[in-house]
Amino acid sequence: MSVLQNRSNRAEEILQGRFIQKKMEETSREIQKTQDQTMSSFKSSFWNDRTFSVSNGELTYKHDKRNRFVDMRTRTSKNGTKQPKKARIVHNKIIWGQYNFLVRELAFGYTEAAKNEIKSLEGKQ
Repeated sequence: MSVLQNRSNRAEEILQGRFIQKKMEETSREIQKTQDQTMSSFKSSFWNDRTFSVSNGELTYKHDKRNRFVDMRTRTSKNGTKQPKKARIVHNKIIWGQYNFLVRELAFGYTEAAKNEIKSLEGKQ
């Protein structure tokens, strides 16, 4: 491989990395916004301890373990009986819906138009 070919490949990898970073940041903001809207009536402070971070092509979502089980339809009481509870779409439906959208975006969204957009944004900075 020539030096020019190496540079071209490296530039393509950088553009791809920026595209992935941008899409993951957009997804994290969308998840945060959707969950905030859904949980606006929640009074407890433990709902506020949610964080998103994007680095090195990895989207990390940290939350209290109790948040994970809010959208389950039944609760088992201490005496072992199942009790129905109000369905709240807070975790699974939002997270997995956005995850599936992100996978499609990363698989099919990296087009010439996306490359040109990233290049134009790079020139403005």
